[in-house]
Amino acid sequence: MKIAGPSGEGELLLCANGLGYQAEWGAVAAGFVQPPTSLHHLMLNIATTQAVTAIQNSLLVTSLEAERQTLQTLNETGAALSAQLELEALVQKVTDAGVEVTGAEFGAFFYNVLDQAGESYMLYTLSGVPREAFSRFPMPRNTAVFGPTFKGEGVVSSDDITQDPRYGKNEPYYGMPKGHLPVVSYLAVPVIGREGEVIGGLFFGHSEKARFTERHEQLMSGIAAQAAVAIDNARLYHAAQQANETLELRVAEAIAETEADSPKAMGQVMKLIQPRISGRAEGRRVAAEVRRQLGA
Repeated sequence: MKIAGPSGEGELLLCANGLGYQAEWGAVAAGFVQPPTSLHHLMLNIATTQAVTAIQNSLLVTSLEAERQTLQTLNETGAALSAQLELEALVQKVTDAGVEVTGAEFGAFFYNVLDQAGESYMLYTLSGVPREAFSRFPMPRNTAVFGPTFKGEGVVSSDDITQDPRYGKNEPYYGMPKGHLPVVSYLAVPVIGREGEVIGGLFFGHSEKARFTERHEQLMSGIAAQAAVAIDNARLYHAAQQANETLELRVAEAIAETEADSPKAMGQVMKLIQPRISGRAEGRRVAAEVRRQLGA
């Protein structure tokens, strides 16, 4: 408490120190015609205590509501990912959830996919900003900043990435390209599959300093682990689906070549098709598909 000035002004700082921390939120001030008495001091103390209690309760309610919303988002994300087998929708859900739980201004998920020839290439999804915000920039490379994420070395978090010693070390931009969204706070989390393969990376940015906490790192590590399992499952599903489609096509070709028109010709079809799909499908699956197409 501080009483100051010949006018008899009384002032008390609002300080909370009953919950294991201290914080100054403002001041309660009062002016007196006569010099303040001990009763005035007591009344100011009571008013200050009541104000501190009200502020603490408000902050606690806000904190609990934020935590409730975070847990709800995590539960909804986990349920959605476990039921989602379409890769594009899956990675969009992960990116949206990441932006929501971290409070990032925008987020991106850069991930690797395989084409029909088995060649790997990178795609990405965005949240918080339109796709046009990134469409004219090249895909991120294994620079000093991005490299640890794409190599699966762990979470990278910075209160101000522009001051990070790894920032601005690589050609051709030596930092962010012209016109890039402003990124100060930076959080990046690798997404690693069950066999140790780096599927991709989740990246989040904010134009203000120190927006990402250790709690955000933990939350995103959990979401990244959920995403990795869901993506692995989606890949397995699509691989099986493609194998079935290939088997159906090979059986149809063999039936056409042998001119088989009834189950009696099954042996003839099997003799022709087995060398063509050796190692790609087990015999029982092949026989079942031949019987199905022959109407057995």
